[in-house]
Amino acid sequence: MKLQHDENITLPETVAHLAEQPLCRIVATWGLLQNHYLNRQRIMQAFNVPRRKAGYILRYIVHSPCITCDQHVYTHPRSHRQELRVWIRTVSQPLPLRTKSTRVRNVDRQSVWAQLLQRPWSELHL
Repeated sequence: MKLQHDENITLPETVAHLAEQPLCRIVATWGLLQNHYLNRQRIMQAFNVPRRKAGYILRYIVHSPCITCDQHVYTHPRSHRQELRVWIRTVSQPLPLRTKSTRVRNVDRQSVWAQLLQRPWSELHL
């Protein structure tokens, strides 16, 4: 299945129902369903994206607050080239944007200062 906003990207059948989601979330969900590590080569082959874009997607997945993953830099034994391997653990929904700004009350500030002045560093709950 082709992705709507980019004609060159092909979605695997296992994640075709997520076509409305951002591409990094689709790739992360696919990696979770595969139960195998992700690298640039796997993303390139499965989603038909260029090598550079696959690298960008992988870096975005690693730094995304909604995706929990483990990463490892693997060195090939013969060529000694390094590649990033990412194991996806969880993919959660993004938190909604805060629309109403909240002001810090004077009482909140006083409680924080009370903690700072009276407790040792190891017991602070900030």
